[in-house]
Amino acid sequence: MTIKILCDTSADLVLHPNKPLYDSLDVGILPMKVFFDKNDTFLEQKNISNIQFYELIKLSQTQPKTSPPAADDIFKEFQRYGKEYDELISLHISKDLSHTYINAVEAKKRYLKTESNPARINIIHSGVASLPLGKLVLKAVELKNKGYEVSEIIKQLYSWKENSVKSAFTVKDLNWLYEGGRLTRSQKTIGTILNKKPVLTFDHGKINVIGYSTGLERTLRFMVKYLISKMEEEKMNKLTMSFITAHNFGLIDDFSRVIKKEFPKINLGPKFELGATITSHTGMETIGFVISRDLKLDTLIK
Repeated sequence: MTIKILCDTSADLVLHPNKPLYDSLDVGILPMKVFFDKNDTFLEQKNISNIQFYELIKLSQTQPKTSPPAADDIFKEFQRYGKEYDELISLHISKDLSHTYINAVEAKKRYLKTESNPARINIIHSGVASLPLGKLVLKAVELKNKGYEVSEIIKQLYSWKENSVKSAFTVKDLNWLYEGGRLTRSQKTIGTILNKKPVLTFDHGKINVIGYSTGLERTLRFMVKYLISKMEEEKMNKLTMSFITAHNFGLIDDFSRVIKKEFPKINLGPKFELGATITSHTGMETIGFVISRDLKLDTLIK
């Protein structure tokens, strides 16, 4: 039984500096679309890298927009990989944040109607985005490499997602999330009135504000303490904290040393680059921390 893992590029599996992991992991990608105007559309990780996008966003006077891969494009990828593999596992950004999952479901229906000997397609609704989705993809790869059957991979993925990976992030300007429709007016207004940095996470597929803090260092400490509180502290050596941003890599280097000093048993994971899709909705100054349990990154990332 041959298995192919796919994901949309909101998974942000790109190490800093500019090292996409999809090929080395043998993961097929479904590119999200990013554009500054309708005449200039880019396919994330296909014809624009993160570094190139960062340069464009610095020069642009307008906030970029995004759109999901069309059902027809996903259908073509299902066709292509369905000829080579018995089973496909396709992991996607939360349906509350993007239509990608809905388009994948539609593509699957069309694929099953048109193919005489179709591969089995399993579509996973992650309920998250960015590196939390990326870590779910990494877990799927890990389980596949261990030789698990698809049914067991999916069962373990959903359990692991609920119990073993948590995230928190902060943004400089809530207007980016609000203008992109990912934050409510009341959430934006409270943060603006308080003049404090918001700390956000994913909750049942949506972005939720879990608190506010003053100053960047206090905010990052709040994020770390929040994430560790969600895990079992007596098993700290099984936890890995990974980092993602588009701009603040030096700051993350400095703060990771603070984390290691205060929590010496925790494992520090690599730094990932925030991709074009997510940056379009959160801004360049976004910083995210993702903590996970029982995921051996050193065996996957080489």
